[in-house]
Amino acid sequence: MENHVQNMSETFEIRGVLERYCRAIDRLDRELLESCYWTDAEANYGAFTGPVRNFIEGAIPKLRERYEATMHVLGQSIIDIVGDRAYAETYCTGYMRGSDEGRSTLVSVGNRYVDVLERRAGEWRILDRKVIVEWSKLDADVTVTHPVENFPSAHRDESDPAYARQPVS
Repeated sequence: MENHVQNMSETFEIRGVLERYCRAIDRLDRELLESCYWTDAEANYGAFTGPVRNFIEGAIPKLRERYEATMHVLGQSIIDIVGDRAYAETYCTGYMRGSDEGRSTLVSVGNRYVDVLERRAGEWRILDRKVIVEWSKLDADVTVTHPVENFPSAHRDESDPAYARQPVS
């Protein structure tokens, strides 16, 4: 029973790293993004393969320039923990809203993160990531279909309401 509880706890911690990645990439939070990976981590994001520090260096300005908003939604994860290593496959759908030649666009991508995570000094982080794309779709001339004026505004930095840690009034 104790091993089962320990495994559940570690799985929960690993899932937290994956969820933190989504927040970091959507809010373009460099410090938070760096906290998801070990400094010697490697990644294959299709157009980019190499050290994660180089990915982060290029991705944040590119995402800020190319898209007005992004949202990563995680699905199920299969996480296999072997000592201080974990092997995870996590389903994800990513949405990127931008514009192309004056037209509003929405790129939707169905992918899987295939990760090797490592625990060092009691902390789990990603050591190796491969992004496997299953499908993608581009919608052009995307319009807002309902009024959004009364909702709190999203921001791609720490001024986003999620960072305020205050109750919703």
